Amino acid sequence: MPPREQLIYKRIEDEIKSRILSGVYSPGSRLPTERALVEEFDTSRLTVAKSLASLIADGYIVRTRGRGSFVCDPLPDAQTVPEGNSDWIRFISPGYEAQGNFIRTGLLEGLYETVTPAGFNVGVNFYNTPEEERELLRSRSADCRGMAIWPIGRVLLPELYALQEKHLPFVLVDCYFPELVCDHVLSDNAAGAEMMIDHLASLGHREIIYLSAQSDRTSLADRLAGVISGFSRHGISISDGLELIPEAEVCLESIRHRLETRFARPRPPTAIFCSHDYIAILVLEQLEEMGIHVPGEVSVAGFDNIDRSSCLPVPLTTIAQDFFEIGRIAGRILVRQNEDPGNHPSLATQCRVTPRLLPRASTAPLR
Repeated sequence: MPPREQLIYKRIEDEIKSRILSGVYSPGSRLPTERALVEEFDTSRLTVAKSLASLIADGYIVRTRGRGSFVCDPLPDAQTVPEGNSDWIRFISPGYEAQGNFIRTGLLEGLYETVTPAGFNVGVNFYNTPEEERELLRSRSADCRGMAIWPIGRVLLPELYALQEKHLPFVLVDCYFPELVCDHVLSDNAAGAEMMIDHLASLGHREIIYLSAQSDRTSLADRLAGVISGFSRHGISISDGLELIPEAEVCLESIRHRLETRFARPRPPTAIFCSHDYIAILVLEQLEEMGIHVPGEVSVAGFDNIDRSSCLPVPLTTIAQDFFEIGRIAGRILVRQNEDPGNHPSLATQCRVTPRLLPRASTAPLR
């Protein structure tokens, strides 16, 4: 996070905490909405959401789905925390930089809702590099009763095997590793991608390209599988429809070159589906510079439903992951693991949560 943005996030967090401790926001009372806080502090919704996520992790506020944020009653200073933090469940989460400038507070909320009734406290630790996450798994495993881990990549495998040897309960979220038998909860990425292909096909599109980074992450592999399945069912050319970019080359210049090549063909694409919203946003920027109208000349869609996707000049059609439900299921798994510490890895829970399609203005029927 840029230094200025980091200071704003911390200043908002400290100010809200000060109001709670001074009684301005009394225990059990409802906090102002995120929109009201954005206006008061003259900042972005992302910054306010990160401030609230830290206050949730510290036990000062709790979010109730559909109702808003409330001050905890009692406050954490009045709660009895077991010596040595022995009843903590930790969420090891990507930070601001590692997440591509968006955060997923829903997962933390779902985790909190499930494990606190079982007597656990919830803490969150952020990382931005593989080295930071590896160090967190080494250093924080001794002071908690379980971890919900968002793995940054395969380099984490030695630490995950070490956690199994220590018999520390943990569950992976967002992605998994086929060679590691353990509990994991993630979106049904294949179903989500196929859902989007069905949506574009229902609008009459057949000249569809799937634009994605190449990566060894299972989430992307599953999305690609869903796209191929959707292409096959709708009679769309798989060989012509895939545009896979090496992960290190995903940038404006590379995307522009590929778009120019595609639109120079006799049959240019009428729809572009991107594996991530942030790639779709880059595509929208380049199409505008190229003078190609969205959705009049080409429809564009993404995956993830990041905060920016609904606020663009042309709001982005996307696939929304249910992070709240992923957090709830991960919490139940960690509670179960603590109740039955002898559970064998071969009985691991491997759960996929169905995402949902959010049609917006960036997709339209084929003209």
